[in-house]
Amino acid sequence: MKYGKRSKKIKKFIETLYYYRDIIGVIGFLILYIFSEINIKNFYRSLVIVFLGLIFRLLGYFYLGNIGYSLKFQSEFIVVNGIYRYFRHPIYLGNFFILLGFLLFLKVPVLFYFITILFFVIEYSLFVYQEEVIFKENKKIKIIKSSSLKNCAGELKTLILILLVFFLFFLKI
Repeated sequence: MKYGKRSKKIKKFIETLYYYRDIIGVIGFLILYIFSEINIKNFYRSLVIVFLGLIFRLLGYFYLGNIGYSLKFQSEFIVVNGIYRYFRHPIYLGNFFILLGFLLFLKVPVLFYFITILFFVIEYSLFVYQEEVIFKENKKIKIIKSSSLKNCAGELKTLILILLVFFLFFLKI
C-alpha cells in the first residue's frame, strides 16, 4: 500500500500517540485527579472493575510478552492462542476497564466522563486501525503460540501504578 502525503501524516500522528500513550494517560489522570472528588460509595465496584481490567492485561501479556511494551507498533507478530482467540486486543480492553473503574470512583462533571471515554475510544481505535494496516502490508508475520508467566512480570509496574492511584485517591478523602 502506497502512502500519500495525508496518509503519511495520519500514520505519523498515530505512531506519535502510540509512542507517548503512557504520558498521555498520566496527564489525563492528573487532570481528572485535580478536578474530582472521591465517590467512596463506589469503591468496591470500582475495585472489581479495575481488577477485571488487570486480569485482561495479565492474560494478554501471558502470551504477548515484552512485545506489548514496545514504543513502536510491531508488525511481525500476531498472537492466536489463549484470550487472543476471543479478543484481538485484550490489553486494550483491560486498559478500558481500568479507566472505567477509576472513573466510577471519581465524582467529576458528566462532561469529563464523556470526554475521557471518547478520547480513549478514539485513541485506541486509531491504534487498532494502524495495527491492521501494518498487518496487511507485512507478508511475513510470525504467529506466537507460546506463553509464560515470565511474560507477565512487566505487569508488576501496572499493579504498583494502580495501587498508587488508589492511594492518591484516598489522600483526597
